[in-house]
Amino acid sequence: MCEQARRLAADGRVKQAIEVLDNAAAVGLRTPELYDLRAQLRLATGDENSAERDWRRAAQLDPANSRSRLALARLHGRRGLWNDAIGYYREILLVEPRNADAVLGLADAYQRIGRTVGAQNLLQAASEDLDDRRIHERWARVAQEAGRPQDAEHALRRIVAMSKGVARRDALIALAQLYLSLDRPQDALAAAREAVSLEKPTGAVSETTYDAIALATDYEVQEIARSLQETLTGLDARSLLREDAFAAVVTTRARLADAQELLSQIAAPDSRRSAHARRLYAYALADEASLNALANVDLGLADQRAAFSTRLAEAQTEISRLAPARPGR
Repeated sequence: MCEQARRLAADGRVKQAIEVLDNAAAVGLRTPELYDLRAQLRLATGDENSAERDWRRAAQLDPANSRSRLALARLHGRRGLWNDAIGYYREILLVEPRNADAVLGLADAYQRIGRTVGAQNLLQAASEDLDDRRIHERWARVAQEAGRPQDAEHALRRIVAMSKGVARRDALIALAQLYLSLDRPQDALAAAREAVSLEKPTGAVSETTYDAIALATDYEVQEIARSLQETLTGLDARSLLREDAFAAVVTTRARLADAQELLSQIAAPDSRRSAHARRLYAYALADEASLNALANVDLGLADQRAAFSTRLAEAQTEISRLAPARPGR
């Protein structure tokens, strides 16, 4: 009977499917499967009260089956009855402490009623105990919102380690954004590079991946600009020897070359091609500025210092027009 009802429902004949189950129950077939299926179909027709009754019957007939209790918890959550939902989630976890759906549902319910610490503790413990990507993702978001970036990083790293394809790419993008919010541009670039490597075989990267890479490289170029300015200022103030300033500029130029190379390897999506071209131009201006800085340090020519300042200002202006807002700012 249940299989027949499923076929009818699959064909869009939900009311007839319910009638089949009603007839089966009327002749004495009362199983958890029947009540669970009828509850799903009744909910699909908008009959929440009848669906709730059926799920309660299914739960009574099979106390060890979490499916009906999970459905009841979600139903009460939809109604805003969070304390009732919490009760059902807890019942599930008493029998199945590793049930990821119940953990996520309970954490959401806790947050809905303002028990944020309870939600954090639950998700942290579950993330340590269970290898479930959804739990790691939720804990990473909650930890970052709670000002616990190390916990967020740990959770995202676990996702990277356990995932492939899009899930791994998205975790790497989230890591890059987290690192930028923590002023860790080199780590952000490393995560961004890996995210790009996952998309290269398919051609152009996605808009999300491109934006993450651009944010990381833009920030790196801005950091490079500050480093160059500090080096020249130190040389002027005689707090740096000319040899040390020269070595510092050479090292900084190597960082800039890495950022340029990473961005130039990306096949930008159509919606980002104009910005991509302008970004490459801005980086070229920054590169020209760094070359002027090197010449100024090496030869002490005033015109090279002026050219450095002009080109760097142009690069920074162009980047500021293109760059999305930094995470956490």
